[in-house]
Amino acid sequence: MAIRPRCTRVALSYNIQTDYTTALADAKINKVFEPIDPIVPTVEIERFNDGDILKPVEWPESTDVIVGQSVNIPFNFPLSSELAGMLLANAMGTYSVTGTAAPYTHTIKPVLPCASGSSDQLPATGVIMGAPSDTNSILKFKGVIPNDLTITADNRNRATISGTLYTDGEVTYATSYTFAAPESVKHIAGRMADFKIADHGSEPTSKSTVLMSATFSYNNNLNVDDARALLAYPTDSRYLGQLRFGEREISMTVKVNAHPASDEVFWTDFINAKMKVAVLSFTYDTNNTIEIKFPKCKITAVTAGFDGIRDTLELTLTPFYDSTTGVTAPVVVTIKNSVSGYQLAAS
Repeated sequence: MAIRPRCTRVALSYNIQTDYTTALADAKINKVFEPIDPIVPTVEIERFNDGDILKPVEWPESTDVIVGQSVNIPFNFPLSSELAGMLLANAMGTYSVTGTAAPYTHTIKPVLPCASGSSDQLPATGVIMGAPSDTNSILKFKGVIPNDLTITADNRNRATISGTLYTDGEVTYATSYTFAAPESVKHIAGRMADFKIADHGSEPTSKSTVLMSATFSYNNNLNVDDARALLAYPTDSRYLGQLRFGEREISMTVKVNAHPASDEVFWTDFINAKMKVAVLSFTYDTNNTIEIKFPKCKITAVTAGFDGIRDTLELTLTPFYDSTTGVTAPVVVTIKNSVSGYQLAAS
């Protein structure tokens, strides 16, 4: 009998691998989050055979050789600070936590590969998924890194976090694995969002009364071609031995109830290319928050429109790197919740 896709469970981990090629123990992959849509891995296999060699027939007749295998895992979860902390910490790479009791404060920034001691190999973790009722369906993946993440709040209902996880390409079975109960998380709604903005160097002020929707996107552009450039690494393997980011992309898009001729300054700041500071935040309560801050940014695009009744301006904000302020990051994410730490040691 077929397994219903919604019966599939997905287990993630707050732990990270000791290196890119060494899998986490199954017991460390124990954080079960419930997705909005069933998560289905995409497996691609690259191979060659003698079909392109001149011979009497055009079809291959010799055994093919597998030279590469990749697995990508698309996902769409309800937004919670607990899950966002794990995904953003692994996606950006630079992470710290403060506090001795809840709420803990997690600070997350992009890795700066040119800094002393930094690396462009992001931390990797593991994922296990399958149907608890059919142990033969349970699969394990390692070398898991978020490639792209998008946080979306476009109505007063549920905010979401979606994207794609890249892996090293290997698929193993974990037939003896037992899924834990789903994590107790606080799901964030769109009405909990706020957008703050000000001139660079000033304290951002809230625009919650005109905020209509918001999206934050982060893309590592993980480079599989680069990973395969070292032909025999790891030795004689179809899988990846490393997976480094390419040119990273960061953006924030905000829709507000405003008009170019209104008293809002969004339009004139765009026309004048004024340097700004902007914050997109989500507050479940005082002990459970997400703050995404562009310390230095500009409104690089504005689309004026209407939704049938209200005038709208859709703003695209692009962050800048500023080495003079001590922030040294184009985006800084600060999360408060009851999780004591992410990027925990493998053992």
